[in-house]
Order: sequence, then structure tokens, then C-alpha cells
Amino acid sequence: MNFLVCPKLGINYFKLQNTPAAEYYRGCGKAWIAIANGIPQAIKYMDDFAYDPDLEASQREQFGVYRQKCRDYLSSKGRIESGHCSCWEFTTNAYYCEAESLLAAIESEREYMELNT
Repeated sequence: MNFLVCPKLGINYFKLQNTPAAEYYRGCGKAWIAIANGIPQAIKYMDDFAYDPDLEASQREQFGVYRQKCRDYLSSKGRIESGHCSCWEFTTNAYYCEAESLLAAIESEREYMELNT
């Protein structure tokens, strides 16, 4: 299985090797990922958008357009999570987890604490 609930509340790890998302993987970086049936389907890296701090106001708007295009593409392949790629894994940002994932993590943490205290 490619989906693990980490004991640290709300953070999920997805292995990327041998999944459809492996062809999109290009190393470490902030990214969005599409997940379907617990399996990573596609990745879009945030840093594919070339940001220039001297053009901050207009680039913020352009990044919004870029982000929306990425999210439209990814949503056609599954649910979207935001996080970080590294070492052939994707780690979600805790504050972007869906409610179901967060509730599962809370229950998992509760069971873990009951078994280990």
C-alpha cells in the first residue's frame, strides 16, 4: 500500500516508486500531488513557476493562474494534496490534509497512545 498515516497528527507519506506519479518525479521540491485510491497519480512542482521578487504584485497573480492550471490538471486524476517531494516520497503539509485523513490520523494517534501507555 502506498498510503501511510504517520503517528505525527495529520501528516501523510506516499511512496512514489512504482506508481503512475513516478514519471513526474524529478527530485526534491514543494509540489502538489493527485491521489486516487491511495495511489499517487501525478505531481506538479511549485517551482516550475519562475518567481522574480522584483515583479511581486504581477507575479502573484500569474502564480495564481499557474496554480489553478496545475490543480485543474491534478483534480482530473484524483484528490489533490500539497506538500514536499524528496527521496522518492511525497509528504503532505498537515494543514492541507482533507478532513477524512485528519480524522483517521486522530483515531490512529488515539489507538497508538492507548496501546503504548
